[in-house]
Amino acid sequence: MGTLLPSIDWLDVTFPTLHEPFGKDLILMSPDGEIERSTRVAQWEKGSFEGKLGIVNYGSTGRLMGNPIKFLTGQNVIGVSDPFLLIEASLRALYAKLELPLTLDIERAIRERNFQCNKVDFCREYRLRDETLVRHIIKKYKTTTTMSYRGRPTSSGDTVYWGKNSQRSALKLYGKRQELRAHPPSCPHDLLSEIFAYSEGLIRFEARWFGRELERYGLKDMRTWDDQTGTELFSMLHEKVICPHKQDDFTIDDLSDIPNPFRATARAWAMGVDVRPPEMARNTFYRHRRALLEFDIDIANPFENLPDRYSKVITLKQVHELRTEQPTREMKEKVLDLIRSNL
Repeated sequence: MGTLLPSIDWLDVTFPTLHEPFGKDLILMSPDGEIERSTRVAQWEKGSFEGKLGIVNYGSTGRLMGNPIKFLTGQNVIGVSDPFLLIEASLRALYAKLELPLTLDIERAIRERNFQCNKVDFCREYRLRDETLVRHIIKKYKTTTTMSYRGRPTSSGDTVYWGKNSQRSALKLYGKRQELRAHPPSCPHDLLSEIFAYSEGLIRFEARWFGRELERYGLKDMRTWDDQTGTELFSMLHEKVICPHKQDDFTIDDLSDIPNPFRATARAWAMGVDVRPPEMARNTFYRHRRALLEFDIDIANPFENLPDRYSKVITLKQVHELRTEQPTREMKEKVLDLIRSNL
């Protein structure tokens, strides 16, 4: 599992073509009604499973952008590491949808892998015990880590960003199950149930690279890519995250962040006291439970019944060095079949 290649999420590539230009025209007009500037931008097409891809042709070059795995399969939990498979399947699906022929020069670009990469996301998933630990670990990444030359991360909700606004490269971390709840996939039903089960306890790191930074490393031209390019680019960012070596004992030692009205309840729970009704009034119990869930404490589960979950000592460095998680062969084949149906 440790050698699993990173999967591709977002992809933005340019390719040579002599196809007649198409796309959407943005027109900037003066107050007098005269056209000052006209710019051709991508038109976004919906795939079989709701996901969209952008396509534009300028006459001598074309550009493909978006999340190809979502466009082709309706989900982005089970990824694919081969960018050229995704590009070819996406181009064939898009041109068929637009009822346009895939010209000989595009066919040649596909054969020769002649694409310039403007942006790409490489992803890896790591398995934790459950969603409670996922939330706890993400919180620790927010508050205790730094990245070389980037400093402390920023966050939005339960997503952590290192270099969020950089136009060169960036890294982000989030819990996959939480993302699925916010953005349910639209893949076939038999795959959907497997994906939700698979996402339990899963965290994902996404390493984003932009064309100007890829050019520094001689990798903007995708003809220079090999099987290890994704691994190398992912690792270059992932390994820059500096994790504290201090042990993070998940036994709720520090309650200082918890508001006073709920701190005594949290302390009693951590000492093994069952605070569920009738020990606590029902309304009070549910009010305290809602508040403490914000701190990854669920008083509905007695602490003494969860020794493995809450007594295990874990460091972020250990989490950061976990082996990558991969789906079953059957799940991967279902996803690949969806992609290959466009070839």
